[in-house]
Amino acid sequence: MKRAFLLMLVVCCFFGLLFQSGCKTSEDVQYTLAVTVGSGITGTPATGSYSYADGDVVNYSYSLQAGYENLEVKLDGIVVGNSGVITMNMGHTLTVTAEEIFNPTGEWEGIAVYTSADLRLRATFDGGWYSGTLIGNFASIGENAGGQYSISGTDISFNMNFSAGNIYFRGTIEDDDTMTGNWRIGGAGGPEGRWRLTRQ
Repeated sequence: MKRAFLLMLVVCCFFGLLFQSGCKTSEDVQYTLAVTVGSGITGTPATGSYSYADGDVVNYSYSLQAGYENLEVKLDGIVVGNSGVITMNMGHTLTVTAEEIFNPTGEWEGIAVYTSADLRLRATFDGGWYSGTLIGNFASIGENAGGQYSISGTDISFNMNFSAGNIYFRGTIEDDDTMTGNWRIGGAGGPEGRWRLTRQ
C-alpha cells in the first residue's frame, strides 16, 4: 500500500513539473520593438531594439529639428501619427524619417551662358531655408548687385539688381551643391541664357 502511494506521488510530481515547465504566463512572453530614427528628429524611443512583456503599452512621440521637414512615422510599414501608443501583443517595427531642407546659405560660383559665351557667375546667399537675400557678380557687368531669393521644393528663383537692369534667374536645385536654370535681363524679349552654380 505504501509502495503504491509512493509510486503515485512520484508520478504526480513528475507530471506536475512537466506541466509547469511547459506553461508560460503572459508575463513570460517577450516581444521586440525595433526602432529606427533618422536625422533631424527629436523624440522617444530612440533608435534601438527593446523587449517588452505581452500587453505592455509603449508611448512614442517625435518632432522635427530646425532645418528638416516632412516628418513621417511608420509602424510596421504603415504611416501613423507623430505620437501615440503601441500595444505589445506581437513584434513591431517603428521607423521615423524626415527630409533635410535645402539651405543655400554661402558662396556659389559657376557660369552664365550668353550667345555661346561662358561668363563667370558668383553669388553669396544669406538667409533662411525658403527665402533671403544675395549679393552677386555677373561677369562683364563689372559691379556687384543685391537681390532676393525664394525656394519652393526644388525650385529656386532669384534676381540681381544691376544698374543696367534686373537679371532674373529661375532654376532647379539638383542636389545640395548644384543648381541650374535660365536667366533673363529685364522682361520678356530681353537677353537670356542658361546658368549653373556649384557650392564653394
